[in-house]
This record gives sequence, structure tokens and C-alpha cells, in this order.
Amino acid sequence: MFLLARKTSQLSPADIELIKEAAGALARSGEKLEKALRQLRSAEELLDLCPNNGTRSSMQEAIEQYKTARKQAETARYVYIVQREAVGFRNHKFADRIFPLPPPRDVSR
Repeated sequence: MFLLARKTSQLSPADIELIKEAAGALARSGEKLEKALRQLRSAEELLDLCPNNGTRSSMQEAIEQYKTARKQAETARYVYIVQREAVGFRNHKFADRIFPLPPPRDVSR
């Protein structure tokens, strides 16, 4: 979106509306990513607790919950990055710092 390169006084009302919509979409995708990362952290905590005080079935359930949460976080991050690029951001170091995706765990048990 190259509208951001123009001075505000040169933007038409339609341009301003497009920028507002793009910013809103980016904010919503960031919120979804935050939620997905919180769910992933919760799933990791559950995974950490299971070996000490869980049954085999609860461990398997924790593994499945982790895999689902991981996939959702990866998808939400992808959507967020695509949304950033649609707005014109090409450098994602900021996103990597603000929304770090933890490294995957080996849950092949």
C-alpha cells in the first residue's frame, strides 16, 4: 500500500478510509496472533506438568492440545505477516521481537 508514502494533505477521503481499514485488519490479525501464542504457552505449560503428575491418556491429550495450539499459532503468525506485507511493511524483525514463536518441541512419544 503505497498510500502511506504520500503526505496526509494529499490523501483523498477514500485513501484515508483504505488506510484505516488496513490498520484495523492488521490490528485484528495481531490480536489473533497474541491469543494463539497465549494458547500455545498454556499448552506448553500443560505439557510440562503431565510427565510428573499425569496419566498416559492425559499426556497424549496434552500432546494433541500442544500440536493443535502450535499449528494455530503458526497459522496466525503467517496471516499477521501477510497482513503486514499487504500494508507495505517488508521488514518483520519488529514482529519477531513482539510476537516470538517459541521453537517447536519434540513431542514424538
